[in-house]
Amino acid sequence: MKTIILGFLLLGFAGMVLTSPYWLFRELVRPNDEQLPTWMGDARARKKRLLIIMGILALIGGGAAIFAGLSAQ
Repeated sequence: MKTIILGFLLLGFAGMVLTSPYWLFRELVRPNDEQLPTWMGDARARKKRLLIIMGILALIGGGAAIFAGLSAQ
């Protein structure tokens, strides 16, 4: 039962990250303190990719946790 609840929490987090423009806007407009080489790409693009990757991993983890919880019952 705990894994099912964890799965739904992860799916909720993924939905929030992938669909909320507020989180994305806040990440994109935050000032960039680090000076990185130009070959590493734009800081805004890296932040956007990071948020998308976090959302996809949360979707996968949430689905796996729900599947594990349902198969254990």
